[in-house]
Amino acid sequence: MIAMLVLGIVAFGFTGSLILSQKLATENLIRTSAYTIAQSYLDQIRLMPAGTLNQSINNSKKYPLPTRGISEDAKENIVKEDPLYLKQRNQKTIIIESETKDGKTKNRTMNLYLTPRITDLKPAMNAYEIVLDFEYEARHLRGTSTRKGSLRFYKINLAE
Repeated sequence: MIAMLVLGIVAFGFTGSLILSQKLATENLIRTSAYTIAQSYLDQIRLMPAGTLNQSINNSKKYPLPTRGISEDAKENIVKEDPLYLKQRNQKTIIIESETKDGKTKNRTMNLYLTPRITDLKPAMNAYEIVLDFEYEARHLRGTSTRKGSLRFYKINLAE
C-alpha cells in the first residue's frame, strides 16, 4: 500500500515536470522567434542609406521604412514589401509552427508589434540612434501574456 502511494507521488511529479518542460520549450521558441525577427528588421534598417532614414524621420506617413518580410501565403516568391512606420506600433503575424494533418494545414501564430524610433544625433555626432521596441503575444501558453523587448543600434554616417 505504501509502495503504491510512493509510486503515485513519483508518477504525479514526473507528469508535472513533463508538462512544465513543454510550456518552457514553447515559451523559448516564441521568445527566440520574436528576437530573431526583430533583429532582422533592425538589420534592414541599419543598412539603409542616410537619405532614406532622413526621409522617414521627416515624414514617416509618406515615407515609411522600406523593409521586407516573408509572406506565408505566397507559392513562389515568399519575400514581400513590408514597410515599418516610425513611432507607430506595426503589427506582424508570425507563423511559429505549421502542422499538416489530413490535407489541412494548421498554423500556430504569434502577434509581434514593432515600434521603430530613429533619432538623428546631429550636430553632436554624425550618427543615428535606431531603437526597435517590440512586444509579442505568447498566446499558446495558458492565457495570453505579452512580453516586451528592445534592440538598439548606433549607425555612424561616414558619407557626410
